[in-house]
Amino acid sequence: MAAAIFATEVIDATRIWFDQQGWHATRMWKVKGLDNTQGHKRLYDAQEVPGIPNLYSPHPDPRLAIVASKIDVESAGSGSSCNVVVSYDPIGVLPPSVVSETANPGAPGGGSISIRSGLRRVQTNKDENGKMVILRHKDSFYPDNVPVGANNEEAIHLKGELIEQPAVYEKFIHVDIIGFVRREPRHPRSKQDRYLGHVDPAQVFRGDPSRAWLCTILNGESPDGGQTYNVTYEFERAVDLDPQTRQLVSGWDPVVSFYDSQKGQFLAKPGTVLVNERDRHNVPIIGQRTIRYLPEADFSELNLFAGLSLPGTGSFP
Repeated sequence: MAAAIFATEVIDATRIWFDQQGWHATRMWKVKGLDNTQGHKRLYDAQEVPGIPNLYSPHPDPRLAIVASKIDVESAGSGSSCNVVVSYDPIGVLPPSVVSETANPGAPGGGSISIRSGLRRVQTNKDENGKMVILRHKDSFYPDNVPVGANNEEAIHLKGELIEQPAVYEKFIHVDIIGFVRREPRHPRSKQDRYLGHVDPAQVFRGDPSRAWLCTILNGESPDGGQTYNVTYEFERAVDLDPQTRQLVSGWDPVVSFYDSQKGQFLAKPGTVLVNERDRHNVPIIGQRTIRYLPEADFSELNLFAGLSLPGTGSFP
């Protein structure tokens, strides 16, 4: 193409309108100086002139939340000039041929994002300093001595001592919920088994502990008879503050305590040695354990979190 080719936007031809799908717009450029003698090549050259928006590029006014969805080029009555009309539409009405599962939120075709917060109930038997909360029953005493060791030289408890039992109570932890809706070229059935009900072993966002995010929703709805699907993802972030280390830990991994079914109580002191009545040998009991029952999956493979930052993610309320 010749160096003299240039494009001028025709401001008077600009148009915007609103309907149930959202905002729409058209913009027009007058391209002059084209020298290609073949009609279709001249028209193709016109839409490549610098200044003409590329397909799927955002509208200059971000309030409209629309992208370039169509480019029309027609001759302006002269062999060296053309009119280029660019149409803008909401992301949700882009044609199926450009729908992708790899578009990140915030990019053209990347879908929408919602963020909300709440509280989640969890059970604990520790106080704010990480010590087990022990209750002593005023009217309940041990009726007999319970010896331990081969020679019965020690006792777990003595007759007449107050019965101790950890207090299990509910507390609230902070939960952040992120939702994504993205138009994709296939149904999400294969993703449901792979991600739904899974936690991410990595730090999804800086400052988060491992296993902090859980995939709780993964649904799909087709607006065009199965050609494409509006896929909804939802993830919940649950974190707790370890009172001893003062570090954030996953709120999805419960800490359980040993429960003595014969006494009908939780083990008061983790590491207490109980006697095996059959062979009279000491049996160490592990008092507490963190249960990581939720399976893991790499959420980065969904191309949803890349480039997304959450202010204050590493903080604790």
